[in-house]
Amino acid sequence: MLGRQLRAIVAVQSLTLLAVGLLLGIALGTAAGRVAWALVADSLGVAPRPVLPTLALALLVPAAVLAALLLAVLPARRAARVHASAILAAD
Repeated sequence: MLGRQLRAIVAVQSLTLLAVGLLLGIALGTAAGRVAWALVADSLGVAPRPVLPTLALALLVPAAVLAALLLAVLPARRAARVHASAILAAD
């Protein structure tokens, strides 16, 4: 396997984990935020009108993708340097 292929595999794995985390995090965070705001608004006596920060979410996704790819660079380089035969011989 070429180093380029290993780097691509690490990048895909990183982005897959990111996608699952973003989907679950945004969905659960939105739901929890709505419930929490409803409780706070009810105690304050105001109408619970939650606002979804779409601009912040739109900026979060590309920033998270960039961060995930940058954080995957070092492990990908390390994986590309190690020969599979050396790992298999060690076992």
